[in-house]
Amino acid sequence: MDAQPSVPLTVAQLAGDFCEAAFYGIYLATCCVGLPALFLTGNGRGERWLRAQEIHWVMLIVAVALFVICTFDVIIGILHNFQAFLGSKDATGTLSNLEGWINIARSVNQVMAILVSDFVLLYRCWVVCGRQWLAIIPSLVLYIGVISVALMMAIGARASFWGSLWTALFAITAAQNILTTCILIWRIWRVERQSKRYLDRMALYQPRHLRRVIQVIAESGAVYTIMMLSCAILEAWGSYTIYPVSDMALQLAGIMFNAIIFRCSARCSDQQLSDLSHTALESIQFYHERSEQAIALKITTCGPERTKVSDEILL
Repeated sequence: MDAQPSVPLTVAQLAGDFCEAAFYGIYLATCCVGLPALFLTGNGRGERWLRAQEIHWVMLIVAVALFVICTFDVIIGILHNFQAFLGSKDATGTLSNLEGWINIARSVNQVMAILVSDFVLLYRCWVVCGRQWLAIIPSLVLYIGVISVALMMAIGARASFWGSLWTALFAITAAQNILTTCILIWRIWRVERQSKRYLDRMALYQPRHLRRVIQVIAESGAVYTIMMLSCAILEAWGSYTIYPVSDMALQLAGIMFNAIIFRCSARCSDQQLSDLSHTALESIQFYHERSEQAIALKITTCGPERTKVSDEILL
């Protein structure tokens, strides 16, 4: 479908780069606030650098990958504008040249941002579900669908099909985010409900913290899903307004990743927490396993030793 004439390509391109630059500034701010949690543990005088074996390398690699993707896209976006408006007499023709290396690079960048952000969401879900593959099979099927569409684009689909492939990519990504986020929230809610029912005193993580994690995941998932759905609708409509929306969505992938880290890793002295880094989600699974052990001890242990043993397990 042809693009809507009410929004010229040149205007959409400039608006997209401006919006992306603004979101990139927000992304850098979230990096400064959230990423130290991947390297530090403890609080106050007890704060220290994590040792190499304590670092969550998967999250660190994802953080580095998203930083490279977000930064590179801003750079080549600015370069594209210089090339189109200062180095060419036909700005529209330069911007619309799908065979130009900058357009190809930005398309690859967009796909990589989607794949990386979907991977980390799927990984978190897998961890929270006790590393059980069966629990994430539906989400994994959708993720494979995203990879399949990306491969179809990479092997050289005809330009006439690119719009449909981008629409499918954004739509499948939105569906995968909705499904995986719901599984995450359901799993954490179950942990909170069980902890309320069986534990008299919380020595690791209070239920209120789990409720906050649920809120953070729901908000982050909703924002990113709305952006992906907006991209799918605009791409199907054929409007050039897809440029600013997709550029913001790319930066939003990094923002949401950092937001989950720093919003879920608050160090609460009243809970005696030494560290809630590594995105808090792996800690929730750890807590779930400890809770089940404590429940079993409370049921099977009698006499004055019961409280002591339970406290040792919880601490």
